[in-house]
Amino acid sequence: MRLNSDGSVDSTFNVGTGFGYTVKVLLRQSDGRILVGGGFHSFNGATVGGIARLNPNGSLDTGFIAGTGFNDDVLGLAVQPDGKVIAVGEFITYNGVARNSIARLDGTTATLDPTFDPGTGFNHSVQAIELQSDGKIVVGGWFNTFNGVSRNSIARLLDTGALDTGFDPGTGFNDEIEGLALLPSGKIVVGGDFSTYNGTSIGALARLDTNAALDGTFAPAVGEAGYVYAMAAAPGGRWVIGGQFERVNGTLCNNLARLNADGTLDTSFSVGTGTNNWVSSLVVLPDGRVLVGGYFSTYNGAPAKYIIRLNPDGTPDSTFNTGTGFNWNVNALALQADGRVLVGGRFGTYNGVSVSTLVRLGPDGALDAAFAPPATGFNGEVYTLLALPEGDIYVGGLFTTYHGS
Repeated sequence: MRLNSDGSVDSTFNVGTGFGYTVKVLLRQSDGRILVGGGFHSFNGATVGGIARLNPNGSLDTGFIAGTGFNDDVLGLAVQPDGKVIAVGEFITYNGVARNSIARLDGTTATLDPTFDPGTGFNHSVQAIELQSDGKIVVGGWFNTFNGVSRNSIARLLDTGALDTGFDPGTGFNDEIEGLALLPSGKIVVGGDFSTYNGTSIGALARLDTNAALDGTFAPAVGEAGYVYAMAAAPGGRWVIGGQFERVNGTLCNNLARLNADGTLDTSFSVGTGTNNWVSSLVVLPDGRVLVGGYFSTYNGAPAKYIIRLNPDGTPDSTFNTGTGFNWNVNALALQADGRVLVGGRFGTYNGVSVSTLVRLGPDGALDAAFAPPATGFNGEVYTLLALPEGDIYVGGLFTTYHGS
């Protein structure tokens, strides 16, 4: 669904009965159309297996019809400059044709592009995809072969779908990749559940050179059985990371840390004992303050019920007053242009007030009562938020109604 900037339903975006099952990924094209991927097999009564494209008004783009489409979940999408669409996920076929975890479709008709031939493809799921400016395709996930060649959790493909042998990760990662980010330099930042790369202990965050070599100038960051669930760029080329970890380079900083540009721990951002449970979402404000959401109830030993805003030095921002906070976990945060904060998750109250699983807070942490009737909203959990510059809001998760619709 699409919401107006005040949280009300945008009636000009009408999806009818919507999707038959979960939406996992959204990608807005430059023309305003929206690519949608997930585990669904229908949209508003039409068969669309795992992928669909919607017009700006929410109707199905009937020129882009996947038919029976993918036989399992689509987890990532990318659009090439020529308009062709690459999908990755857990599938093994597209309209009955073998395509193990990656396929390219015609950007107009959604027919399978036979010029992109990955052979036997990946032997397990692909969860992240990034396109390089030279047309090469970087993918990460939970696999250990591509077309019969060993590739543990990361690989780079040519535009033809063939393996790029110039990108050789050796023994690669020892566990799954959950996120990728391409830097302007061409280097690749990787986050996930791993603890080694090509035999080197690195924790759950790494940076690779363009040839897949481990970037030695980016110090191994998260150690001791750590998972990185969220990353956000911070002023000065630094990165804030959140997840489920205890230490960075031996220093205690439970679940939250800021790294310097070289990957070393930024000790000027002191989180003390950190959060008492995992961090799932981060937003860095232009002034360096950090919004943190997750499953925690304390920060550095003080109450912080699932959300907190920190100053650039890591101390709690006292001007952001959440009162008793949320009663359950926060999964997603998004900052609007006017400084108000969208929060999505599994909660049902905020500071003692009954709310739905999506609310908006003012810059001071107060509940924005103008953001739709808060007590009804979605009938299920919100996992992801996308706030557009013009004020529209996209929401994804495990729900089937909004305010009863």
